[in-house]
Amino acid sequence: MYLKIYIINAPEEKIDIDIDANYYKGKYYFTFIFPSEEKYYEFLKTKKLYRSDFYNLSDDAKKYLEDNIDTISKLIINSMPIYILFSISDIKSTENVILDISNLSWKDKLYIINNIATNNTYFIDVYTLDEVLTLDDISCMYKIIEYLVEDLKDKSPLEQLYSIYNFLKDRPFLSSGIKGNKYLSRSLNQVLYTNPIVCHGFANYFKAMANALDISVENTFWKGEISHISNIVYINDKKYDIVGIFAIDITWDNKKNSIKHFLHPIKQEKDEKYSENFVLFKNKNSVDELFLKYLEFLKTNNEKDRLEIKLKIIYIINKIYQLLKLDKRIDIICNITEEVKLIFELTKVDLSIFTLSSILPNNEKSLDLLKTSPYYKRCI
Repeated sequence: MYLKIYIINAPEEKIDIDIDANYYKGKYYFTFIFPSEEKYYEFLKTKKLYRSDFYNLSDDAKKYLEDNIDTISKLIINSMPIYILFSISDIKSTENVILDISNLSWKDKLYIINNIATNNTYFIDVYTLDEVLTLDDISCMYKIIEYLVEDLKDKSPLEQLYSIYNFLKDRPFLSSGIKGNKYLSRSLNQVLYTNPIVCHGFANYFKAMANALDISVENTFWKGEISHISNIVYINDKKYDIVGIFAIDITWDNKKNSIKHFLHPIKQEKDEKYSENFVLFKNKNSVDELFLKYLEFLKTNNEKDRLEIKLKIIYIINKIYQLLKLDKRIDIICNITEEVKLIFELTKVDLSIFTLSSILPNNEKSLDLLKTSPYYKRCI
């Protein structure tokens, strides 16, 4: 049996404990999510679970839970809880807890690491999978990234992204990972010190360096015979007057004299991946999620359902505007069709040959390199 405990500051009306169970290779893996710290401490005192807490489990998982309730209770009491943070104010304790800082800004993460955490604080971060890090581990990791991006801070976002992309694509690529240790070639805490790395390692490394420069980047997950991970970037570059959403795949340009997958259009990213038998698995705050919700909105006749879907669409659009650092927010009175069209246009933004040649360092302004860009034929 394997157990993880999460504590999240849920809305006040949320009172139930959420329990998830997965059965794999003869073992149950349970996840308990407490809606508040108070609910967690209440359980530690009463040691009571109710059927309503695990109504969504399979019958087999429910029976296993009921048959092993004493063991589960002891595991919860003796396990270190994971606090999922959405703001610094969510921190209630730093002693013998694991802080999941994945949802915070780079600036807030640095503040917690440098000013709030103690040697008894442990961390999970978006760049490290679910690897639990000590304060020394995560402090060193952030210092290295800060050092790597220091000389890029005077560049524009497009120039910064190319510098990161060019730096990382020369790293050796390991196609199948390292058996027995999923972190070694994927977690930023490991890939900073090891060669070679897999696509997930490239994506996490790229995302961390971009985030350190206040550029919004998400990982995109593709399912195939061998799963793959690339990046989506949200660019607002005043120097080149470029605002748009682009794909980057360092792995597919690895060790090549090519910029084919540097800021290439979202549609081309999807078409190319589909042609290689990959299917989009998940992409946080993605335009794909937005378009799927919009199609659902169009097909739904029930007014209550339409309103609920519309609110979800508005949330995604506002999140995308936030990622693009645009001073724009929409509300329930908006024309949702027009807003979705505007987001779609942001995925079709072109880069000119002049812009591309300006981004590349002087020693790389070769026609051969520019010809590998997906924008070359459209620009000439």
